[in-house]
Amino acid sequence: MLNLKRILLLASFTIFTIKAQAQLAASFTASPTSGCASINFTVNFTNNSIGATSYSWNFGNGSPSSSQTNPSTTYSTAGTYDVVLTAMNGSSSTTDTVVITVYGSGTPTSVSIAANSGNTVCSGTAVTFTAIPFLGGSSPSYQLKKNGTNVGTNSNTYTNSSLSNGDVITCFLTSNASCASPDAATSNAITMTVSANTTPTLSITGKDTICSGIADTFTATSNVAGVTYQWLLNGAVAGTNSNVYTATPANGNVIKCAATMPLTGCYTAGTDTSNAINMLVNPTIVPTISVTSSANNVCAGTPVDYTATTNIIGGTFHWMVNISNVGADTGYYSYTPLNGDAVFCSIKVPSSGCYNPDSLNSTGVIMNVMPYITPVIVLSGPANAAPGSVVTITATITGAGSSYSILWKKNGLIFNTTSVPYTAYTMNGSNDVITATITVLSPGCYNTATSAPWEVTVNTSGVATIRGQQDITAYPNPFSQQLSLTGLLQGDKIAIYDVLGRKRTEISEVNNNDPQQQIPLTLLSPGIYFLHVWNSDGESVANISIQKQ
Repeated sequence: MLNLKRILLLASFTIFTIKAQAQLAASFTASPTSGCASINFTVNFTNNSIGATSYSWNFGNGSPSSSQTNPSTTYSTAGTYDVVLTAMNGSSSTTDTVVITVYGSGTPTSVSIAANSGNTVCSGTAVTFTAIPFLGGSSPSYQLKKNGTNVGTNSNTYTNSSLSNGDVITCFLTSNASCASPDAATSNAITMTVSANTTPTLSITGKDTICSGIADTFTATSNVAGVTYQWLLNGAVAGTNSNVYTATPANGNVIKCAATMPLTGCYTAGTDTSNAINMLVNPTIVPTISVTSSANNVCAGTPVDYTATTNIIGGTFHWMVNISNVGADTGYYSYTPLNGDAVFCSIKVPSSGCYNPDSLNSTGVIMNVMPYITPVIVLSGPANAAPGSVVTITATITGAGSSYSILWKKNGLIFNTTSVPYTAYTMNGSNDVITATITVLSPGCYNTATSAPWEVTVNTSGVATIRGQQDITAYPNPFSQQLSLTGLLQGDKIAIYDVLGRKRTEISEVNNNDPQQQIPLTLLSPGIYFLHVWNSDGESVANISIQKQ
């Protein structure tokens, strides 16, 4: 019994001793842990030991050991030093070691950078880059760069939330450590992969008009793969996680779908909601169909598009022109109609629909097709003109409506464009050949037409001759007080217009066949005028430019 008590007492003492020893721990920190030998590098030690009553420090540099709690020492020689702290409590002791690195002159500085979120991010993500210096000294200088351009401030961190794909981040470090040589370094480069944020889009399709009691299938389409679908019927959860939803809706039901984005990827929103399909459920639908044309009152040879509009979904179209079957089974038909053609479309409703009747013909579109008209343009004017005189050429036009454009050419070259049936130019020292091409602007169907050439030869006599149905000569030209005309016939009418088209004088009718008519023009101001002659039938027989001095 006595031996058992001794064993228990010894066990208790042993357990107590083990617990006391377990509470003794050596621990310390050094600041700094590296530096330059050239400046008699001083390191301060902070003792964090627990359970110790005394200490012994070995600084590894040959200096005497220390028993201080928080000593310091100086290193003046480059090398690596193991600093050992021995913490003691009675006969128990424990140690902790910290390595001090002392650099000699010529040790190069260096720097590395790291991104807190890695180099692959979504657009708009704020990324913080941290520079980690080696031998930076007590006050290193940092210059962060993006694509080679300085950014940030003199800090070892740089944050940017507007990075672009391919941006390259580096850091340039300038050390103030006395032993650093070279004392500047460029870090590793971090090339950013920035993914654009996808804007989620979700749409659903399905019939919005069905017969009562008919199941309808709705399909959701998202531009994002791997989304989670949730269908909504009148705002309440329905269906399963599928892009397809089948239901038998009631009239007025609203079908929607919501999608939740996957955890990976870059998106502008975490969820998206589709368009709404508002259900119309009818017991019976009365078919309707109508045909419209892209044009009517068209010129011969013009293609026309026809569109059938119906309230029937899934019907079969059938096109007819007059009594002939044409076209394909679509709501569109195009062809080149003839005058009087009647275009129809019929539709056959689908067998699954609730329609009455099951087929319907449209009203016909009756086509008015107009033939092309080729206008006639005939030129008249002086047969000859003196160099330097103004020559007027008149176009007699039929079959062109009231609006047109005339392109005038002299010797094959364009010299004027007019909207009136005449033009004027100054005669040079050579013969001229005049042509005119008319383009009709009036409503209707017209071809362009070009006149036969009209030749004006050079003369130096000062007398102008008009060649048309009558040979009429006006002289002298230029004139001063009166103008003489030859070649007039009884019944001819004469009018003189200024360059603005205003009538200045008129002889209503020539009363005889006098070969020479004298026209006093003393009241006219000096300038260019146009003399027009019509025969008794109202036909233009002469048009000549004259000049009063």
